[in-house]
Amino acid sequence: MYATAQHVVSPAGVAGINGFLHRHGADFPWPADTRAVALLPSEAPGDEVSRPGHVAVPPGGNSVRSYLDLLAPDGTDIAELLSALLEAEATVEEQLDTEWVVARCAVVIGFGVEGSLGSARRGEFKRLATEVESLLVGEFGGG
Repeated sequence: MYATAQHVVSPAGVAGINGFLHRHGADFPWPADTRAVALLPSEAPGDEVSRPGHVAVPPGGNSVRSYLDLLAPDGTDIAELLSALLEAEATVEEQLDTEWVVARCAVVIGFGVEGSLGSARRGEFKRLATEVESLLVGEFGGG
């Protein structure tokens, strides 16, 4: 499973948060290495299953100002996913890089923020985490 939220800005200057949820399926061979899992969004994102209402800015040509990726094997309990998000949020201020990856058990979280938003990264993380949580709760039906 791959859930992502992105703070995007269109070429016309329209900004918003877009969220997408993907499933890999039961037969997908989940990588054991955190670095390999972190590459899944670009190499094997899975099939999109997100519901309407999670796209504030139509995709295509947008600049991504920040993003939050949550990856875990399909079937991972929602409580474990949400707990991993909370733990990652607690480390936001400790991270010195504009992009980083943290792992908690089978859950891998990647976060990136444009340098100009670096001082507001906790707020960016919270905004994006709210969207990811909405995707997960919509998919799993509660929390």
